[in-house]
Amino acid sequence: MQIKKDNERKFLIGLEKLTRETGLVIAGCGCCNSPFLRELSVEELVEEAGYGVGINDSISWLSPNYKTEWRKHSDSIVKAMGIKIKQKVRVLEGASAWMKSYGYWPDYMPETIDGMYGIVVGDYTEYPGTDCHYAVDFDEYGYIGVHPHWLIPITEGSKHGY
Repeated sequence: MQIKKDNERKFLIGLEKLTRETGLVIAGCGCCNSPFLRELSVEELVEEAGYGVGINDSISWLSPNYKTEWRKHSDSIVKAMGIKIKQKVRVLEGASAWMKSYGYWPDYMPETIDGMYGIVVGDYTEYPGTDCHYAVDFDEYGYIGVHPHWLIPITEGSKHGY
């Protein structure tokens, strides 16, 4: 039986919320005592981290601390942020370098958009892989596509955006 992508996404969003509330992940290597619960460090629970497709196409918690896995698989992370059109967002640190590495950097952009704020004007998250993005309006720089895992929604009265 094939899992519907929408159901998989909803599950991973709920699992990320639970992980952030408890600090626990389900982990395992497939041998004895797998799966098991593992407590994450503060460094592993950074904003950019989340569930994605890691080594051997398995679902796992991905964090910038896991350098090799992060470099190879961070674009698969499903975020629980629920970004909507016309919503203000902040770009996470590291987005510019990631976008440049994939060739998604127009000449008119500043050196970095990390930490910048913009307004979401288009949702193209149904596209696969690195083509999945939100169109974000950065005022003087215009619209640019930003992959969902690099955006944090900003809500009224929220210091961190969630």
